[in-house]
Amino acid sequence: MTWRLTDLSIFGGRPVELFRFVYGVNRYCFTSSDADVSYQGESYKATPMERTGISIAHDISKADITITVPRDNKLAALYVGPPPDDVISLTIYGYHKGDSEFVVLWQGRVTSVMFAGSTASITCEPLFTSLRRPGLRAMYQRLCRHELYGAACGAQSESYKVVTTAAAYSGVTLTLPVPLADGWATGGLLTTSKGAKRWVLAQVGAALTLNNAIPGLVAGDAVTVYAGCDCTRETCNAKFNNILNFGGFPWTPYKNPFAGDPIM
Repeated sequence: MTWRLTDLSIFGGRPVELFRFVYGVNRYCFTSSDADVSYQGESYKATPMERTGISIAHDISKADITITVPRDNKLAALYVGPPPDDVISLTIYGYHKGDSEFVVLWQGRVTSVMFAGSTASITCEPLFTSLRRPGLRAMYQRLCRHELYGAACGAQSESYKVVTTAAAYSGVTLTLPVPLADGWATGGLLTTSKGAKRWVLAQVGAALTLNNAIPGLVAGDAVTVYAGCDCTRETCNAKFNNILNFGGFPWTPYKNPFAGDPIM
């Protein structure tokens, strides 16, 4: 019997849902079943959980769902302290016990987690909200408007990285075993072997100041440091040899000839 016919059955349905959260290279898989479930080579851990109903609305901003789990849930724990660095996507699968057909019930991404007492409420928005993007986002500005190492930038991150370890770490300060040229990593990125990502706000010698702490990071852990950019034409040319892709307008006049107001 197909999933649809079983789901419409008054007495034959035994619905079970699988919740697959994806965060970078990590997978967090849970099920509403009373026992663990294996699907597509992944194990879904039986977890006490409930969710709000799935609705189809004209306004996609009103189609969110909320999943309630125990406070110590591993996915919810990612929101204790600094928020996750990347988007956490969610796919909900449904099937009936005794049936072999699995269907996708819902897809979206996590937007927030709220803690109250012994539970955590995970709010998720549907996949279609990714369509709510501004159109022409390019700004007429002196500094480069491109994302560093993005497609428009053109600089290859693999050519401007240093693979090393953390010699010492405390708070938002990480010390490397070997110093780098002052400012080389300022405005760049640091990643860890566990998938954490942090922006480098400042770098002097071997000391890096990060934008947020990295829970669980200890001395000896592998890290990768990527060169930073201050978005100026001079840096684009001298440091990255990438002047043909520079996205700024360095000769923009300081005074608006039409309004008489300065251009910010």
